[in-house]
Amino acid sequence: MRKQANPLRRVRIERGIYYRDTPTGRRRMIDVDPGPFIATTIGFLVVGSYWASHRRIFGLIRETNGSLVWANLTFLFFVAVQPFLTAAMAEHSPNQTSVLLYTGGQIAAGIAQSIVWRVALRHRELLNERATDRRIQYVSIALLRAPVTFTLSIPITILVGPAAGMASWGLMVLLAVLMGRFFADLDHPRPAPAAAPDEPAAATSRRRP
Repeated sequence: MRKQANPLRRVRIERGIYYRDTPTGRRRMIDVDPGPFIATTIGFLVVGSYWASHRRIFGLIRETNGSLVWANLTFLFFVAVQPFLTAAMAEHSPNQTSVLLYTGGQIAAGIAQSIVWRVALRHRELLNERATDRRIQYVSIALLRAPVTFTLSIPITILVGPAAGMASWGLMVLLAVLMGRFFADLDHPRPAPAAAPDEPAAATSRRRP
């Protein structure tokens, strides 16, 4: 008599999800597709990068005007659509369409944030005393990281694949590290040299008993 196979041991995988056959029907076991988690993590890091850059911009601004407010609202619109762009990758396992859609959204957000900074530079009276030439140079270069990185990822995504395109976004991290080294003096300014003592006063103090 041939032994029947145990139906509880029948496990199949469909679209990254494990299913187990039971006498009453198929039951979902566990979602093992890492795509949604990776997409959510990337979305968090990108939005965090925008927040850090935005904080850096407004740390050099002492007041606003109408042009700056409207430019800032435009940038905030592209920040508001980030959950939709992230969900497009998370819910449909990153493919070429969802990755290119996300890439386009980041290019638009990066350009919008750069416009905020350009408006502030056009109205120098809005900047505070911390806006030295060195800090202005740093912010201007830092705001190019996202648009440049995501633009370069487009041909990679099309020619190589969505996974390679997403991997190329790591260039933002590399650029951040390099800029941190080049502009390290902004985070750790050198102390001013001590003033030399007044010679006549020093000579007088030496003649006193």
